[in-house]
Parts: sequence; C-alpha cells; structure tokens
Amino acid sequence: EQYMNKKVNNKIYPPAFKLSKKAVWDETKIPNDVEIRSGSSLTRVSKTKNGKKNIIGEVVLQSQIGQRGGEGTVYKCNIPNKVCKIYHNDRLTMFRLKKLLEMQSKKIKISGICYPEELLYNEKRQFCGYLMNEAKGHKLQTSVMHPMVIKDKFPNWRRKQLVDLCISILEIVEQLHKANIIIGDINANNILVADYNKVYFIDCDSFRI
Repeated sequence: EQYMNKKVNNKIYPPAFKLSKKAVWDETKIPNDVEIRSGSSLTRVSKTKNGKKNIIGEVVLQSQIGQRGGEGTVYKCNIPNKVCKIYHNDRLTMFRLKKLLEMQSKKIKISGICYPEELLYNEKRQFCGYLMNEAKGHKLQTSVMHPMVIKDKFPNWRRKQLVDLCISILEIVEQLHKANIIIGDINANNILVADYNKVYFIDCDSFRI
C-alpha cells in the first residue's frame, strides 16, 4: 500500500519510494563446502551496471571482530579500513545473493555507510559474504542513551553535541532516502558514534532497496 498513490483530503500524493522491480523471495540454499576462518583467502567480485561480474582480486581474512552474529561473522582483512562479513551456511540463500548483487551494482557512496561494496567467493567459487568499509566508535545504544554513559564515553559533550549528533544521523538517513534505500528497522546497536559529527551505519545488507 505504501507504494501506491494515496488520496488525502481530495489531494493525490505520489509514493515516497518507487519500486523499480518486483523481488522474488527465493530461499534456495547456496552451498558452502569450504571452512572459512582467519587466514582464509577469498575472491573479490564486483558487478557492473550491465550485469557482468569483474574479479577484483583476493582478500585475506585476519582477526574476528566482536562475537559471532546471528547472520554471520565480521573479520578484519588485509585491506586498510575494510572488513569482511562472512555469512553462516544456513543464511546463504539465492534471495540474499541477488539482493546483494543489486545493492552492490548501485555503487552507493555515502560517508558513514558500511555498504556492501564487493561480493566474496570461496575457492570453489561459492558466494560467502561481502567487503565493506570498517566502522569505528561506540554503539549508539550503549554510549548515548543514558546521561552517566555519555559522561564516560564523551565527557566533553553538552546538549548541543547531542543535537548535532541527531542531525548527523538524520543527514545520512536523508541521503539513503534520496538513493531509494529504506533502513526499515532503525536499531541503535547498528549505529556507531565516533563523534557528534561522525557516525557509522552497520548491518546495511538488511536495508530495503
């Protein structure tokens, strides 16, 4: 319904977001027969606008970042300021692959967005994850949501800095909307705060495009 014209008080309002194509939810599992861990070497692949795939080169996984997540595990890698998200085997589906190929082909360049840049394949040419920008800072949920926590993480902040932080977050959301991308579920654990004027959005593969 949200993508249809709406009539309110005899005035027609166009949809805020226009669908360019219909998505088919295909839960067919993609095999991953290779154990992937720290030290694994993966192939970096990008998709061009005409649908062709380009092999960019190799990336080597290094240390794991944080705990194992519900969808996958994030690793540091040998490329400066980049990290890799490797999906658990049960999360590798055709729908996820097609969505990420579509996201990656759009080449979104928004500062602070850890957007899927290149897809990663194992030695058997099986899809297993993607490369993205590295996020820095503290989770919004655990650094700003309580006065005592703010004093610990950002002791020099005052109310003005909190307002500036809100504006920094909203400016990124606005840029995403202009690119026809909807965050959907705004999770304070998926926004990292480096400073009031520098934030990072993670878990971007869950965005709606």
